Amino acid sequence: MFSRSFCVGLLPPFILAVAASAHAQSFPRQNLGDAELDCQALYDEVKQMDATITANAPSQVQAPNQAAATTKAIADVAARDGRSSELAQFGNLLGRLTSGFGIDQQAQQQAEANKAQARDSAAARKQYLTSVFNSKKCRVSSLRK
Repeated sequence: MFSRSFCVGLLPPFILAVAASAHAQSFPRQNLGDAELDCQALYDEVKQMDATITANAPSQVQAPNQAAATTKAIADVAARDGRSSELAQFGNLLGRLTSGFGIDQQAQQQAEANKAQARDSAAARKQYLTSVFNSKKCRVSSLRK
């Protein structure tokens, strides 16, 4: 069903995804040139902050106990299905990934903390840019979206 090389081939993208989420992007609340930005530039930057906030939403990564339950379910299906060797090997590999080096709870917590920091930073910048936008009496209806 699943070859060992196929399963091991999934490992590098998984590790890269975890490592990429561990780095948070931080924004200063205000920059020196913000007051000089025109309405369109302010609007565009607010949209960029919205995208950053959305991109750093809390993730729905499986908790280690959920991964263990998934591994057990795979083994159960393997036993019932009669293809116990292939599915059991895959379940065993999945179990090693989730318990050994796949999902490290401390690293996951740090990644979530970094995401929260990026969200908070982007939200503060968005709030400031919105106040500048409003103080300049800019109108969204007059901008390209």
